[in-house]
Amino acid sequence: MRPIGFSTGALAKGEFARGLALQQEHGCAAVELSALRDHELEPLVAAVETLDLSSFRYISVHAPSKLRSLPEERVFELLESLPTTWPIIVHPELLKSPDLWRSLGSRLCLENMDNRKSGGRTAAEMSQLFLHFPAASFCLDVGHARQIDPTMAVALTMLFEFGNRLTQVHVSDVGPQGEHMPVRKLASWAYARVARHIPPNVPLIIESVVDAADIWSEVDAVAHAFSNHSFAIGGECDISSLPGGSSRAAFRVVSEKAMNKNDRYVAHNPEGGWDVVGPGADRVSSHHEKQAQAEKTAKRVVANLGGGEVRIQGRDGKWRDSDTVAPAPDPNPPRDKKH
Repeated sequence: MRPIGFSTGALAKGEFARGLALQQEHGCAAVELSALRDHELEPLVAAVETLDLSSFRYISVHAPSKLRSLPEERVFELLESLPTTWPIIVHPELLKSPDLWRSLGSRLCLENMDNRKSGGRTAAEMSQLFLHFPAASFCLDVGHARQIDPTMAVALTMLFEFGNRLTQVHVSDVGPQGEHMPVRKLASWAYARVARHIPPNVPLIIESVVDAADIWSEVDAVAHAFSNHSFAIGGECDISSLPGGSSRAAFRVVSEKAMNKNDRYVAHNPEGGWDVVGPGADRVSSHHEKQAQAEKTAKRVVANLGGGEVRIQGRDGKWRDSDTVAPAPDPNPPRDKKH
């Protein structure tokens, strides 16, 4: 099930508690605690121990984008004090002292930038950043990528090159001045092009600035954009609390169109072991104690079906490999009756 939620700043600028409460009211499964302006960071960090975050399956924090009232060392100190399981989303321009930030390892999550910035906009520029921060993870901002290249080739290249680092996805429509707007139809079509390459466990963090009354419609729009073309292995987003008028179909994260019907996934089961799953399946095809056993079974099934792809998931939930499987030899080939 793909967690979906908002950045607190998108729902309540400068009021993380209000943004958090709105998401809890709507049953969101993911949240990004926003401190985009540096004066917001100290109050957020001071309040963390008092916040009830038990309803969220995924939590991240967005570091300040510019430093006006705090020195870099103080910002780092505050962010480092947060729970170690929370990714820290950072704009590259914040990282003036690389040695300092490298110590965060994979907690440091680098975000690609829009056309107002001088770096981090393309796959080549992100590659240079990852050379300086080799353990860092990756936050793909699809709105930024679309602003750089409406064909989404930049986003696809980033996914192919840095997919093993992908930790979360920022979603919104982005205006010419970098403003985050609700996802409209053209943006939705563009995002559907990359959705199938984003693993189903990677959270979607919505940055669209919307009123409380429009939260459901924006979740609907985002879930739809990332559903029909996703290669997710099964299940739905958490929709138990959705109002009756919302479409369950919009929240599907499985699409048989995204894969050949012969393809199979080897996916880690949270309760232990490994599952073999077909595209669009409501249940697993088989369960195995060892990943190697599941992979062998998946490849045999795909070969017997006529060939296809086997995608393999690691324990961390990220897709680590994809193998093309040739058709198995016909056990009963037609006999040549002419000779």
